[in-house]
Amino acid sequence: MIPSFLSSAWMPWLSVMIGGAIGAALRYGIVTYIISGWQGIMAVNLLGCLLFGIILGALKHPAISSNVTPSVYLFLLTGMMGALTTFSSYIYDAYRFIMDAPANTLPIGPLITNIMVQNVGGLLLFMAGVWLATRLVKG
Repeated sequence: MIPSFLSSAWMPWLSVMIGGAIGAALRYGIVTYIISGWQGIMAVNLLGCLLFGIILGALKHPAISSNVTPSVYLFLLTGMMGALTTFSSYIYDAYRFIMDAPANTLPIGPLITNIMVQNVGGLLLFMAGVWLATRLVKG
């Protein structure tokens, strides 16, 4: 008998929570031990965009999609990728660039670089991930 907390009603929640724990741990590890500061947040966001694209592209492929349950999407995309990418930290970094600037100045270079690289680079890497997944997953 399956315990009541593992009933089908709880599976979406468990999928998101377990995926989120993995994604948060990955983000923490990357930003703490590999690349720190705003560059680490940027690296995590760009990596997250690429991985999200690869995962989504693979899950949508006809050879795989018929075997994918909603809990898989919740685990991988909502939970793991949602916790891995850190756009709230990204916005906080943009805010800090502005608020920490000397009076009557605006750090245009770092601010624009941070915003443009993460948004344009993230979109391009997401598209590359979908393209890559469609080439790697043959049905």
